[in-house]
Amino acid sequence: TDDLGSDDLVGSGSLLAINDIMYGSRKQTEELPLLLSGALGSEEDISQLLRAPLQRALFCLNNALNLCTSGTEKDNMGANMNDHEEAVRILIAYVRLELGDPVVALTMAKLVLSRNVDSPTSISIKRKALARLYACEALCCIGNAPAALHMILKSHMELENDSEQRHPPADPIEKLVDDMSWKMDKGEARALVNVAFSATFAANDELGKAENHAKVALAVNLKSAKARNALLFCLLRRGDTAGALNILRMSR
Repeated sequence: TDDLGSDDLVGSGSLLAINDIMYGSRKQTEELPLLLSGALGSEEDISQLLRAPLQRALFCLNNALNLCTSGTEKDNMGANMNDHEEAVRILIAYVRLELGDPVVALTMAKLVLSRNVDSPTSISIKRKALARLYACEALCCIGNAPAALHMILKSHMELENDSEQRHPPADPIEKLVDDMSWKMDKGEARALVNVAFSATFAANDELGKAENHAKVALAVNLKSAKARNALLFCLLRRGDTAGALNILRMSR
């Protein structure tokens, strides 16, 4: 689970439901037989893994989730099974989104967000940030863009509504960037978060804000294809083909 902060888990080819243009649509893999091999490392397992890695991953993750929820509080190394369960659920949310199943992805992300930890570790904080982004994407995918906007701003709203808050509420972007930065370059985290905000505002037809966030993302990481696509989407939506062509020329 320590690898949960790697770029692979947040660099899913798309982050929201206007994603066909902004991020690239998610790809379905070849449909497998109903019964997947239970023998890890077997010839059949390797064959299924090569043919449909996402379905194979989901099969293993579901088995892992069953073990996590079997009633045992600690594993044989003394680690808390609830922590393992949280790690598995966020991975299932990622795979479900890749497979085009936002409903289950949303359920998994919400379960991660609902878990209260007295002294959260850096990895647990990162998981919750990922869960917020995955839930945001899932909500856009099922056509509930306003709820997606609320989700991505929720940390900010929670702080504003906290009667015991003695300091100014944290900026929602900076909070997410800080939370996402475990085992990840902060510039990349900032670009990713701004792309997510851009897509969410675009889904809510707030193109001005969407374009501003896309520009920030691209300025922070000029090599980010997601940031470039987000800006291209905004420019094309408002008819600025010359600006879009300029961005494409700069990316060559």
